[in-house]
Amino acid sequence: MKVRRVTRFGCDYCSKGFWRRSLALGHEERCLRNPERVCGLCLRNNLPQKTLTELVELLDLGPETLAEQTCPMCALAACMEVNRQNGFGRRSEDAWSFDYQQAMKRFDRAHAPQEEEVEF
Repeated sequence: MKVRRVTRFGCDYCSKGFWRRSLALGHEERCLRNPERVCGLCLRNNLPQKTLTELVELLDLGPETLAEQTCPMCALAACMEVNRQNGFGRRSEDAWSFDYQQAMKRFDRAHAPQEEEVEF
């Protein structure tokens, strides 16, 4: 019988595990539960990124309003943080939730590159 020891890398903020250190570090930087995360969607669209504390405060306006003021990923991170603070499970009816797919579709339409009309 062979005994093999393997190294697994885990995110400090969520329970996700990785076989490669570089993947774990990349995930931790963007993890939705990381209070100092870097939002790739905000970076890609040149939007100012708010801290998780600011996003949670804005969540009082409602998740759909928050999604209009920031990117949908930041709104999702704020909803997840409030749910975690209140002890709500993933399927709890009391938890904050919003339609991420619809918010992402609206965001994509609003931030899609504009095609220039070419006259011949």
